[in-house]
Amino acid sequence: MAKSKNNEAKFSSGQWQSSADETVVEASPLLDGATKVRTPLNQKKTYRKQEEEAVKQLKPGKTTRNKPATASKKPGSAKTKPAAAKPAPKKPAKKRSIFSKIYRFCYYVGIQVMRMALRLRRRARGFWASLKSWRIQRSSNRSFLRQKRRSRILHHFTLPFREMVVRYRALTAAYQEKHNCRPSGLANAWLILSSGRPVAAMAANYIMPVAALVFLLVTIHHYSTMTLGLAVEYEGQTLGVISNENVFTQAQISMKERIVSDTNASKENIVPTYTLTAAGQEDITDVETLTNRMITASGGILEEAAGFYLDGRFIGAVENGDKLLDYLVNVLARSETDAEDETISFIKAMSLKEGLYPTSQVMPLHKLVEKISGDQQVKKVYVIEPGDTPTGVASKNNMPYSELKALNPDIEKVSFFQVGNEVLISRPESYLATKVTRTEVYEEDIAFGVDSIPDDRYPQGYTVVVSAGIPGKQTVTANVTYIDGIEESRLVTKTIVTKEPVNKVVRVGTMTPQQYVAGLDQSGSGFIWPVDWGYFNGSLGSYWGHTGMDIAGNYGAPVRASRSGTVVRSAWYGPYGMHVIIDHGNGVTTLYAHMSEKYAVVGQYVVQGEMIGKVGRTGNVTGPHLHFEVRINGAYQDPIRYIGTYKKTR
Repeated sequence: MAKSKNNEAKFSSGQWQSSADETVVEASPLLDGATKVRTPLNQKKTYRKQEEEAVKQLKPGKTTRNKPATASKKPGSAKTKPAAAKPAPKKPAKKRSIFSKIYRFCYYVGIQVMRMALRLRRRARGFWASLKSWRIQRSSNRSFLRQKRRSRILHHFTLPFREMVVRYRALTAAYQEKHNCRPSGLANAWLILSSGRPVAAMAANYIMPVAALVFLLVTIHHYSTMTLGLAVEYEGQTLGVISNENVFTQAQISMKERIVSDTNASKENIVPTYTLTAAGQEDITDVETLTNRMITASGGILEEAAGFYLDGRFIGAVENGDKLLDYLVNVLARSETDAEDETISFIKAMSLKEGLYPTSQVMPLHKLVEKISGDQQVKKVYVIEPGDTPTGVASKNNMPYSELKALNPDIEKVSFFQVGNEVLISRPESYLATKVTRTEVYEEDIAFGVDSIPDDRYPQGYTVVVSAGIPGKQTVTANVTYIDGIEESRLVTKTIVTKEPVNKVVRVGTMTPQQYVAGLDQSGSGFIWPVDWGYFNGSLGSYWGHTGMDIAGNYGAPVRASRSGTVVRSAWYGPYGMHVIIDHGNGVTTLYAHMSEKYAVVGQYVVQGEMIGKVGRTGNVTGPHLHFEVRINGAYQDPIRYIGTYKKTR
């Protein structure tokens, strides 16, 4: 026990004597400060002062005398003071590392953050508690106000009934007191009515505003259905009420159309008198009704009939309009073909209007049919003159070019636009022209193309067909419009290729013509030597029947046009074999015979030096050479005069 107390004293004084394997630990200021405890409020500080004094006595550097537990006083011995204990040697304090400082800083910051978080948490709890209390209080106030409002309304509505009960009881008591008996059935009913004045007054207060509102709405609805119109009067007779003056103008025009040939009816303009008035929709007079009334007021003999109008223009009237309708339906039926999606209609708008018509305008059905079956517009054509163009023809006839092209789809083709041909300016058009639109499915050819194979072995202008082209097939779906049987337009909506076309293959020469130096050109005609690497081997008359010059050369050597011209013959002929004749104009021709190949074709224009074939041995020959002739107006000429005896070697 003594040892533990001694250790506690050493520990509190900041000194600690360790054993051999123990270290001395200095007292920490924090530990020293930890002995200071906070004194509660209103508490005496006596105990705190005692603690502070004890701490002062146990400061480092001072020693305490401890008596050994085993020491005992011998009898007769003098009292001696024990030797003072030597203080343990102080060791130098260790320096704190950077990690220790960081740890202490983080520890301090963490403690402060925790304290702040707890403080904020307490404040948040308080705020939410106060908010919840405020909401509860507000809800309670609202509930109280609603209950109070309901009670006030209930009290207001039940008050007349309570007053009625009180008045009834008072009247009943007065009746019993006066008559000394209870009121009978009639008397009781009278008492109830007499006491019900408060209820009647309350009912009137609510019913009267509602009744006034209903009356206002009914009045507004009644007058909203009414319109302001013009009452038309003529010679003291009211013709009707119209919405505006245009109705009267249209009626007057319609009246004049009806009585155009009636001599008994007045054709002068009617001058009416207008009066502004209010009328319902059912009281407004339309154009047809007003027209009938105006015709009646104008005088003349009238009768009920059906008027036929075409594009709004009056044509005539018939007694039976149904028969006229049957005729028009039959006209449309003539163009029916039962094709898919077929629509048939008249180009012009037609209508039948029942009404009063002058007797002079009412005609039999067959006369009206004859009138409307004729052509309204005759066919007009323009004869093309020298110097005319498609646009110029349109300008001459004062019509848009698009309209001229619609009437003549092929006007831009050279084969169509020739001098003397007729161009349609306007087609015949009848009153009953029909328009038919139908879907047509048909097959048509697909044009093949041309594939050219360039070949530098042949001169320019040389062409030969390697393989012929084959047109393809396709199925076409189109919407076609016809007017009186004449196609007006065609709109292709779908095409399906059933057979692909095969292109035509043509071999085309690409060799560039070469110019050669002329030989002994005695006439200066400009002919050149026709064979590459050839030499003179006999001319005109060198043997019997020889009509030209023989030019010897290697088999397959190029043969060229001696002069520019047009090929008039390219064929095989017995003694000449494979040969070509070129026309140079002014009756001058040249012939090239015995060739192994010929490249020029009839109608082809060849330039001087252009390759037209190759040297061969076709026809009556003994070896490869070219037989060359020059003819003027069919007479054989000596080629030496035109090409000399020029010899060209490699």
